[in-house]
Parts: sequence; C-alpha cells; structure tokens
Amino acid sequence: MKGSYTLTLRQPAAPISNKENPFCLVRGFLQLMESHDPLIVGHCERTAQFVLALGHAIELADQELLQLHYAALLHDLGKFLLPPRVRTGTNLSPEEEMKHQCHPRVGAAILQQWPSLNTASVLIAHHHERWDGYGYPYGLRGTLIPLGSRILSIADAFDKLTSPCPHGEGQPFEKAVQVLKGGSGMRFDPDLTEQFLLLIPNLFNVGNELEFSLSHYSRVGNLVS
Repeated sequence: MKGSYTLTLRQPAAPISNKENPFCLVRGFLQLMESHDPLIVGHCERTAQFVLALGHAIELADQELLQLHYAALLHDLGKFLLPPRVRTGTNLSPEEEMKHQCHPRVGAAILQQWPSLNTASVLIAHHHERWDGYGYPYGLRGTLIPLGSRILSIADAFDKLTSPCPHGEGQPFEKAVQVLKGGSGMRFDPDLTEQFLLLIPNLFNVGNELEFSLSHYSRVGNLVS
C-alpha cells in the first residue's frame, strides 16, 4: 500500500455558512442519526474507515476520498425515513422490502439539496447496486456503477458481516472473507474485492477473536461529538 493512509477533515479555508459547510452538514446528520440509532452510526463510522483504506490503496485523490468518506458516514441516512421495522431489513413482507430498497435513493435525495454533498449523494444512491446488475435501486452493472459506490458496497457488506450487533451478522472472520470471495464478480467489483482482501490483515488482528485494529489509519475526525 502506498501513501500515508490518513485524511484529516478540516474546515474549508474560505468562510462558508454552517448551512453550506459540508463538515457541519455531515456532523449534523450524524448527530440526528445517533439520536435515533447509535448502532447504525457505529456501523457507518467503521464503514468509513474501510472505504478510506481501500481508497488509499487504489490511490484516489484527496477530494475523491473526502466525498467517499462523507458518503460512507451517511450511506444509511435514508433509512431514518422508514418505519423502524422496515429499517432493519429483516423478515420483511414484499411491500416492506420494496420500501427498504428505496433507502439509497431517499438518502441521496436528501443530500442533493447541498451542492457540496452532490458527489456523496451519487455514491450513496448506488451503494446497493451489484456488479452483475441485480442490485437496487436502479439495476446498474459493472463499471456503470460509480467507483466510490463499488468501494462502499464492499465496505458496507464486510462490516455488516463482522459486526456482532443488531445491525450486523457477527460472522466468523473466515466466513466473512469467504462471502466476499464468493460475491466477487457477482455482487462486488472483482478487482476491488481482491484489493480489499489484501488489506484485511492490516485492518484486523486475527486471533481467536476478531479484533478491530486501525493502527495504520488515523480517525478521520470525530464528527459525532
């Protein structure tokens, strides 16, 4: 891996009102999400660390990393306009499942109101698309899916697989790796999946238990507190 693997969020150099400042907007949305469901915010923060690690590995520019970071932190924002039962995404009726699958589009629509978050909104809109075209909400496939959305898809799935909480499955580490491998070329971009699998030893200390270790990557600003 090349680069310093760190990205610090800073206030823009030129004065920007809080209503337009992306840092303040993201922090405000995170605080709102946390007030309703702290566990989802924890998932979003871990997902953000994973996308930054993968983004650094493929040498994205700083501005691309910044928008990808915003998108990862807010990728589940649209779920908060859904009923609590639908928000979980489990044991849903067909009608509830259709509502659940609208959350990427809903979250993107919220953020499109601010030009500084337009790029992040596009990445959020497509983070549940699949490489084979069977994802949602638009059924895009392959490289028609934005690169940042493909990165976010892998990071989002991996955290859900490895997080032992109501918003995760708590799978054993080896099982989670096998799910990513099995989804490569179908659910996930195969090249990005291969690169992410190479990063995993740097992100985790694997022993008898899965221990989250981001010593190689600094926290990218505490936007919640």
